[in-house]
Parts: sequence; structure tokens; C-alpha cells
Amino acid sequence: MHAMPQLDELFRKPAMVAALALLAALPAPAQDGTPSTTGGTEGPAPEATKATERYAVAKTAGARVLTMPDKKGPAVVVLEAGQILRLAGAKRAAYLPVEIPGGFPVWVHGRNLKPGDEEGVLRVTANAVLQRPLPSTGLDSYPLELRLHGGDMLRIIERNDETKPLEEDWVRVWSAPGSFGYVDASMLDPVADSTVGAQLWQEELALLGERTTLAPSEPVAGEDPLPGAKPKPAAAPVASKEARELLDAADALLASEREKATPDFAAVRAAYDQVLALGAGATYDRDARAGLRLLGAIQEAKALESDLEAEKIRRTEDVLTRQRRIWEESRKRDPLIGRYDARGVLERKSRAGQPHRYVLRWGPDLVCEVRCESGRYDLDLFAGYELGLKGLLTYASPDALLVERPVLEVGRIEVLKRR
Repeated sequence: MHAMPQLDELFRKPAMVAALALLAALPAPAQDGTPSTTGGTEGPAPEATKATERYAVAKTAGARVLTMPDKKGPAVVVLEAGQILRLAGAKRAAYLPVEIPGGFPVWVHGRNLKPGDEEGVLRVTANAVLQRPLPSTGLDSYPLELRLHGGDMLRIIERNDETKPLEEDWVRVWSAPGSFGYVDASMLDPVADSTVGAQLWQEELALLGERTTLAPSEPVAGEDPLPGAKPKPAAAPVASKEARELLDAADALLASEREKATPDFAAVRAAYDQVLALGAGATYDRDARAGLRLLGAIQEAKALESDLEAEKIRRTEDVLTRQRRIWEESRKRDPLIGRYDARGVLERKSRAGQPHRYVLRWGPDLVCEVRCESGRYDLDLFAGYELGLKGLLTYASPDALLVERPVLEVGRIEVLKRR
């Protein structure tokens, strides 16, 4: 498998000293954590002009860009101190959507790609293709919200396994223009002067060279950005304030329900559908669809947790059943059955750096593990003796030495045969 470079090795490190000097006199963020702006509190719509673009910088090294506005979301990159970012919309919960010059290193499956005309460039051959932080489809590789369209051009970073055909392999590429992730707003400082922010952005782009030369393509007709989404009704004039309030309420409901033992995800879905039904514009529709995708991922994770817990219970019950069967079969062969709870020769088991542990053996068979938590008996003195034991049997004991045998807590010891 091709060695995967670390994320910080994928980015050239531009000189940020001048940038930080320019930002030294910036005002503090707004009280809600959203970087202050020179024109309104709402994030720009996708069609906003450069005059309305907003920028921010990472306060310190270590801020994580996540693929969802949630602390449990996977990171697509870790920022350096002073990294210039362009805000891609309004704050979601405690997170701001951001773009980074040159894009993020993401993984795309080769079945959706074919070689382009330029060396080191691949063309996307399908619609709604996902850009993932890891070369897998698991929940730990939840994708960026922006999806790829047929005709998009992507510049290659590396192959996951060059011994495989392209259509069977994952390929690491620089994300498509316009791709964004989410950063905790408290980790960012705003750039109050958008002209300064744009200048810093362009300076870093210039350092990246050919990485920035690929332009996005238009979506292919017929693509459904959210499979199964309800048809959007005809647009109606709705105040952006109402749409924002509904979207914030849906985000808060999702955050609340996901922590419950029996969440009401139907109510969360209805809340996001209400935002879509308003037809308030591309910005709100995009955020509502992103919320629905996050909801779907959480539902999938909850279902997986439930399945794993059910399987854990089933396996425990199977072990318990085997323990009881083996124990009963062993007792039937004991001529003194009924007089003792367990009978056999006590053996000492030693492990470096750990206290001795003890098992009882009857002939070739291991009968049970023996413990004396009360301290009444020093079991080490009885090692090698044939014993008759009375005590409490536990069939599913944590940290058992013998997986399919019970543990006996000794109450009384009778020596049947000396060494």
C-alpha cells in the first residue's frame, strides 16, 4: 500500500508573519462567536460577490476542520496558526463553514473517476460523488457536504493501492473548488477588512501554483443532491430571519435528540423539511439538506450501536450456556457430587508482574477458576493438593481466567489427598 503522507505535509507552509501582523489590531469576535462582518450577520449565499466575502484566521495550531458541524465529526485537516480561511456561510451551532486555499486532501473512489487529458488529473464520471476524509465508507469517514459532478477535474495526490486497477482503488485528491468544512468558531479570529482577507487569500493561492488551476464544472442535468428528499415547492418570498430561526431550531433539536436513549428523529426530519418548504433560498436549502444528511449518519450510527449491543448480549448468553453445560457434565463424572461445589487438584497459574491465580483440575479437565477474595485462605498453601471446595459459583465473571468455566469464590476447603 502506498505510504500516506501526514496532512501537514500536504500543505505548503506560507509565511504567516505578515498576515498575523496585519491582524493584530482586529476587533474581538461577536458575543455568539461568529466573526464580525462589515455587512450584515448572515453568511453570503453561493452567488455572493467578492465584495461580500468574509475571511478569518486560525488563532492557534491544532484547530480541526470537520466534515460536519459536530464535535464527533471526522477531521479532514488540522490547521496551522494564522491559516487564512474564507467563510462559506452562516454559523451552524458552534461551527463556521470554511474554505481553505487550494482545497482539502480528500479520498474519492476510483469507480467514479477516469484519467483526464492532463497528467496527474482525473475526471469525475458520475453525479453526487462523495469526498471523504478517509479511504473508506464507514461512519468515521463522513464526507464533505459538497458533492462532485460529472466533468469535475481533480488533481491527484496519491493512490491508496497502486497494485489495484483504478476502478477498484481509492484515490487521494485535492477537493473540488467550493468545498468547505466546519471549524469551531471559538478557534478563529475574524478579518475585519475583507480587502486584507482577500489579499492574504490570493497570496497563499499564488504559492500553491498548479493546484489552483482546476475550475469547477456545472452539475449534470437530473442530479438529485439529496436522494429521497421531498420535492421543493415553488419559491415564495420569506424573510431570511424566519428561515434562520427555523434552521437554528432544527439544529438544536438534532443536538438534543441525538443524546437521548430513545430519540425522536422523525421530529428532527420534519423540522428540516419545514425549512426546505419555505423556499427561502439556496443558502438555507443547502444548510437544511446538510442537516438531513447529518441526521441520516447519526441514525445509521445509532442502528449500528444497537446491533453491536444485541450481538454482545447474544455472545454473553452463548458463553453462559456453554459454561453451565460443561460444568454440569463435569459434575456428573464426580463420585462425590452433592457433597462439594467443586472438586479437583488446585493448580497455580503465574504471569510475570501479576498476582498468582488458581484453577481446579479434575483429571484432564479444567473444572473452574478458584478465588478467595475474603482472604480466609491462602490458596498458595493448597497448590498441588486434591481439594473439595464449597463456595459461590459465578458463571459470567469479569476478567475470568477460563473463558468457558465458572469462577468459585471459596467458602470452605477440605483437603482430600495430600501431595
